[in-house]
Amino acid sequence: NLGRRFLRDTLHIKFPNPQETRQADREETTQRLLAARVEQIQAQWDDFIASARLVLEEMEAAFRVILPKPEEFTDWKPDHHGEEGFDDHSDQPVQAYGLGSRSYELTIELGKHTLQEPFLNNPVCETLRGAWLELDHHHVPLLLEWIHVLTRYKPPETVRTQTRTQE
Repeated sequence: NLGRRFLRDTLHIKFPNPQETRQADREETTQRLLAARVEQIQAQWDDFIASARLVLEEMEAAFRVILPKPEEFTDWKPDHHGEEGFDDHSDQPVQAYGLGSRSYELTIELGKHTLQEPFLNNPVCETLRGAWLELDHHHVPLLLEWIHVLTRYKPPETVRTQTRTQE
């Protein structure tokens, strides 16, 4: 310890701080592990995108069945009682989508996993529910994990640039 102090104080030789060395080693190990995980993410990315796209397209198709496009309802005008509705000759869009009635109620709050669905569209709502659960339980957690990994990972170019700026 006396020799080390002499070298440090008299000859101004810098010795690495053991705590800083351990921290740097831990960071290097973490970055190596994160680099391996980033490679896994890159390998999984295309399959993930294809899978998520299929689920989203399935949901979109189900929504098109339940909630047709507003521009298809061209005869929308006040009914006899002053309320908005279809005139008597505009049943085609409603029937074309299998809804069967103009007096149904539909509440879709997929985030809370609650759907109030018309009886005739139960299979469509089940499709929506299943697709939402797949997104919620598989795709979203995987994306969140990837975001966590990717935000912690520092590519080697970034590490070299940060080292130069600190000197």
